[in-house]
Amino acid sequence: MALLNNLVNPKALLFFMVFLPQFVNPARGHVTLQLLLLGATLAAVALVFNTLLGACSGQLGRCLQARPGAAKFQRGLLAFVMAGLALRLLFLDRPSKGI
Repeated sequence: MALLNNLVNPKALLFFMVFLPQFVNPARGHVTLQLLLLGATLAAVALVFNTLLGACSGQLGRCLQARPGAAKFQRGLLAFVMAGLALRLLFLDRPSKGI
């Protein structure tokens, strides 16, 4: 299911169609081989990153579950961040529409 999701993901398709070919140099050999190598490199980096992210998330989740006050702290921190973002939006200098 994840493979199908990634194959029809417009962002991934846009990346491979627009940005990846910029790193291909026809003077350095077969274009198809270069594209496959770049794609495989991207997939390997994504695999390592997502594996580490999952492992670290699991460890962090277990650590937070062991501390009863951690959830309350998280809610307070999130409330503080959201209030800060709301204040930033409130005082953001926006151009007038001239109505």
